[in-house]
Amino acid sequence: MALKAIVDAEAFEALSEDFQAEYKKQADGSYLLDVSEAGGLKLENVSGLRSALESERENFRNAKKLADSFGDMSPAEVKALVKKAKQLEGNVSETEKFKQALSEREAQIVAKHEKELNAERDKNGMFESQLEKHLIESKAVAAINEHGGNVKLLLLHVRSSMKMVRNDDGDFVAQVVNESGVPRITEKSGSQDAMGISELVASMKTTDDFSRAFAGSGNKGTGSHSDDNDSNSNQSGPKTRISRSDQEAINANFEAIASGDVIVVD
Repeated sequence: MALKAIVDAEAFEALSEDFQAEYKKQADGSYLLDVSEAGGLKLENVSGLRSALESERENFRNAKKLADSFGDMSPAEVKALVKKAKQLEGNVSETEKFKQALSEREAQIVAKHEKELNAERDKNGMFESQLEKHLIESKAVAAINEHGGNVKLLLLHVRSSMKMVRNDDGDFVAQVVNESGVPRITEKSGSQDAMGISELVASMKTTDDFSRAFAGSGNKGTGSHSDDNDSNSNQSGPKTRISRSDQEAINANFEAIASGDVIVVD
């Protein structure tokens, strides 16, 4: 039986102990026949050398292919070309850094501008709110005084029926609205104009809730009744009267004034 120069683990185990003694185990788990050197010849596992040789041959083929791609250029010329390419690559890198820095600066400017815009919007909103308060209050006070009303009693109610809007000319004006915020139309016959503030206050003068807040108005609703002989009154005695100039008394009797139990007089 001829012995093989190298066997794997399975073939090694199939051998008799006498033949197994003739083999040496290799690092890769295979078994190499242990043969003494004679006449300059010896048995070695050259699979690793073959792999290295094949790798070097592959490197040579790739190098030759790369060299052929440069045509007749000398190694010095190729080296100079490679150096130039690296310089250009460095320039591109600096350009990208500049673009990144520019982009970051633009982002900072945009963020700062947006912050300033928000601050300006908040400031404008505050100014517009103050403008609305002063515009509406001034118009409401003028209309209340025009009809002889008590400003402290009526102002809050008149303001709740008004809002500030821009007209066609871009000016801020006070507008009379209903509870839903919809502009009210005048009650004047044959007109579809917007209701004015003076008309709003005048209409309040004829209501049960607000009529007593106007000068010379001791009546309830649109009817005329005597203070001391009111046939519809549930009280037997005359109603309490307080002076329009006595603001402290008015404030203390606001609900009584609204219900008709207290009358404001000049």
